[in-house]
Amino acid sequence: MDELKPRIRMPQHVAAGEVFQVRTILPHPMETGYRRTRMGEKIPRHIVVAFTVHYNDELVFAADIGPGISSNPYFEFHVRASRSGELVFRWEDDRGQVWNISQKLIVNP
Repeated sequence: MDELKPRIRMPQHVAAGEVFQVRTILPHPMETGYRRTRMGEKIPRHIVVAFTVHYNDELVFAADIGPGISSNPYFEFHVRASRSGELVFRWEDDRGQVWNISQKLIVNP
């Protein structure tokens, strides 16, 4: 499979105490293992099973994901800005592949 590149949308600068929106998408087939090819062969299961986000080492979002989630899983959530630092995003699939991306956040007083 080609290298998948997660995308993240969030502000780079926010005010202290501000609640800001984070949006993420991971291009991934999320194959359930129930479908078959035109030749009747079963397509092997391949899904993202976990997604977490840490803000300055504190867990701020987590999801256990199952086969009922559509391809290209999209998540949207809100975080309250406390101090400048980094948000670290981590996706893991059922084949052991992991994607990590970090985004810097600058919190203005």
